[in-house]
Amino acid sequence: MGLFGSIGSAWHKAEAATLLIDFLAKQREQGLFDCDPRALSNELVARVWAARGAEMDGKTGPRPHKLASAAISAALGVKFGPEEGMDEATHNALLLVLGQMIHEVETNGRMYPFHHFDYQLFNGAAKVFHETAAAYDARDGMALDGLGLN
Repeated sequence: MGLFGSIGSAWHKAEAATLLIDFLAKQREQGLFDCDPRALSNELVARVWAARGAEMDGKTGPRPHKLASAAISAALGVKFGPEEGMDEATHNALLLVLGQMIHEVETNGRMYPFHHFDYQLFNGAAKVFHETAAAYDARDGMALDGLGLN
């Protein structure tokens, strides 16, 4: 990768990480978790780029929008965080952030310049969100059994 390619890659990683930091910082301000949003965001974005660098750098098509990159990064944390030792509060905050990102796309997606790869990333992120939410519903439903609340 040339000098300008690596600068572009770093720029797009930073945009995605900054967006994820902003979403997580709001959750931290609400007291939902105490993890460092910057460190978590940078780690998750770096892992996405390590796994799908060619696509994320736009070598196989258009570069993904920063919201798509941030959403798939959050989805990575939601999917693999618990098995990698992520505490429940941080996992829940990431799940909430992922839901907010998906809601933004569902509500205002037509206002963004998204491409096909963005939608592939959003679909993957939404799948992780819905699978995780369903698992939480099942777990919470068992806790409510016998109370008539489920």
